[in-house]
Amino acid sequence: MQRSETAAALTEANDLFATGRADEARRKLSERLDSVKRQRDLTVARAPAAAKPKLEKDLEEQSAALGQANTGFEAAPPAPGGAARPSPAEDRKGKSQVKQNSVKALDFGM
Repeated sequence: MQRSETAAALTEANDLFATGRADEARRKLSERLDSVKRQRDLTVARAPAAAKPKLEKDLEEQSAALGQANTGFEAAPPAPGGAARPSPAEDRKGKSQVKQNSVKALDFGM
């Protein structure tokens, strides 16, 4: 269940970002990251000892993907010489992050 929720958050953030709502995309990712962190402690504590390492690794991968996505959706720095900054959805870094998020969402079960 955790993996599918993370995949859904990545997909929804991509949709928000693509429509120019980068702040909402980052907020969605931050909320999901907070949820994964909260659930991590509870889930790992209740898991059988043999399952804990695999579970911890999986939750760490989800946290890393969400954190990377959030960072990838940050606003581009101002262009040199005062040129107009591209919209977040048109920024090269943002486009690349959308692709990475799509791959991660598939990995997590979407």
